[in-house]
Amino acid sequence: MRKTFAGMVCGVSVVLLSFAQNAAPPKQRTIAEWAEQERVVSADSGSRFPGPWSNERAPYGVEIMEACSPSDPSIIIAIRGSAQSAKSEFAMNAIGHTIQDAPKGILAVLPSGDEASKYSELKLDPMFKASPALARCVYKTSSANRGKISRKPFRNGFIQITTAGSDKGLQMLTVGLAVTEELGSWPEKSPGDKGDRGDPFEQTQARGTTYGEDFKLIAPSTTGIKGKCRITALFEDGDQRFFYWQCPECGDHFNFKFEHMVESEGRACLAAPCCGSIIGHHHKTGMNRNPRQWIPTFKSENPENPAPGDVIKAEDWDKFRNRDCEGRDKSFHIWQGISPFSTWKIIMEKYKAAKNDPRKMTVFYQQVLGLPYESAVDVPSHEKLMKIRGGAPNPKTSPVRRGIIPPWAGFVTMACDLQGNRGEWSTTAWGPGHISAVIDHGIIQIDPLLNEFWRELRRVFSTEWPSAHLRPQIARKMGIDTAGNQTQKAYNFVSANPDVIGIKSMTGPRARFEPIMQWSRKGGKMKVGARTVRIPLLHPNSHLIKKIIYKGLDNALLSVEAAEVIPGYNLFFHEEVSSEWCRQITAEYLLVDPLRDLEKWERISEARANEQLDLAVYNYLMALQFGIDRMTDEDWQNLFTREMVDASKIDMGPLELLMAETEIAPIPRPAAQEGKIPGWLQRMNSHNEKAGDNS
Repeated sequence: MRKTFAGMVCGVSVVLLSFAQNAAPPKQRTIAEWAEQERVVSADSGSRFPGPWSNERAPYGVEIMEACSPSDPSIIIAIRGSAQSAKSEFAMNAIGHTIQDAPKGILAVLPSGDEASKYSELKLDPMFKASPALARCVYKTSSANRGKISRKPFRNGFIQITTAGSDKGLQMLTVGLAVTEELGSWPEKSPGDKGDRGDPFEQTQARGTTYGEDFKLIAPSTTGIKGKCRITALFEDGDQRFFYWQCPECGDHFNFKFEHMVESEGRACLAAPCCGSIIGHHHKTGMNRNPRQWIPTFKSENPENPAPGDVIKAEDWDKFRNRDCEGRDKSFHIWQGISPFSTWKIIMEKYKAAKNDPRKMTVFYQQVLGLPYESAVDVPSHEKLMKIRGGAPNPKTSPVRRGIIPPWAGFVTMACDLQGNRGEWSTTAWGPGHISAVIDHGIIQIDPLLNEFWRELRRVFSTEWPSAHLRPQIARKMGIDTAGNQTQKAYNFVSANPDVIGIKSMTGPRARFEPIMQWSRKGGKMKVGARTVRIPLLHPNSHLIKKIIYKGLDNALLSVEAAEVIPGYNLFFHEEVSSEWCRQITAEYLLVDPLRDLEKWERISEARANEQLDLAVYNYLMALQFGIDRMTDEDWQNLFTREMVDASKIDMGPLELLMAETEIAPIPRPAAQEGKIPGWLQRMNSHNEKAGDNS
């Protein structure tokens, strides 16, 4: 007789149950179907709606979860969304479905250790505990290890929770599903334990190579800074789906955006872009009810596959709904306007509180709109700059030619940026109203360690620049960057050339609060024998001046387009600049971090040089030193009177000169050695050579 004990489960039944579970064919359910049948939302997770999962609560998630299901051919599913849009819950459902219906290795990657711990303790563990189907599959761990960044085993698989900064956590794994949370906070490269292994997202993708087209990578994330936003890049690589509502008034469909929100009778409402009807918030539930309202909006190169606009006529709905996605993976955008977890009233209140504060607007864009934040200063398009090379501020003036002062300019400045094995220089002409133009630039391909470099720089700085209206002009102010490997050589040059100003930019998080320029209190220390000599140094507020440079480039684009001068600073450039020059002068963007109250300039790419942007800063600084911000019309008139070669035009004011029709003879660009150097400069050069030989 078989002996049993009270409270003990029969071992045979356990074996048979285990055999039956493993022998049963996998269930053919989508993730949305699995969630409706098996998922229980735990009260411990902090959800407002604990209990059995309901797809009706957020219907737009059904198609997202179907795209994440094994039956859909999409491999990388980008879910770009705002906060409170359930995007992470859809990925959690994919994990639960995989554990129960299609077990395999799962990798969950979080931005940091703290985030990974919270993900394990506040999301995964409560879901496993509250959902009976998962509780039977996931092996229990000790209370000491529960919630930690770890490997959680389940029947026929595991889930590895790691961070984007961990090389070890991203190596030696084979998984069929990866979830990459909050890509916007990921580092660009993993620091690694024993060296850099590259981009963590690429490492995550590599973990699923064995599964081929059966691999799934789900990326739910809020956005970051425009231009460096990982989730936006993934979204744009996909078919770019937006959720189109059907208008309850006219029956057409439209993509609801924040700009469609209005206030009517003290309430936040929607002005339908299709027919202009005012729609109240109480209609949102009904307009959300149909989950089949996602439309791919990517722009195709095929003219027979056009992208839809914000409004789709009722008769065109089926055409765009069944649009050919041309092999792209599905990608989705969600924002709080369509989310059932936020109200239009709250959204409007958040906008009013943020609209006058750039720091708060960053949060509003990312957390409410689910869009990448535009930096405080738009980076001009280098492609557009290429198209206006040589552009003039007015059709009556001549194009900006290389090596020639334009007819509206009154003086020139020059600047040099020292590099490790060379020096780069630039010349800018200046006119009334802060109109300017880069008229020449070049590279001295000599190592600044050698005295020949400094003799060549002196020769370049001594160039005379011709024009049709002024006597040949030598730069009124010349500046040289003294930071770098050859600081002492630069100090020697500044000391021996009283017409040259040493420049050292202000850095650090407080730089943006400093004056636009100021002289250094201590100056630079130069060794002369046993003595230490102080060299005057000028500190430009590069943080602020770069904003001005970009504004000048934007104004130049507008001026050429409008064929008239846009008021304010304009920065034009000669007709021979290259694409590389345009890329260099637009090489940085302004990163705004509202959480740390931080603004800093960063390169768009580490491989992208920024010398021309630095030179533009230094030339602007030299113009300020000349006093351009203080010059009145009378000052300009006096300057033109002193330097004008055509006495008949002396009575014309500077603004008249700016707008006058002037034909410039094709004066050839002078070589530096052909310029006539005044006697005082010749004597200075002689002194300079002796100083250089002794340095």
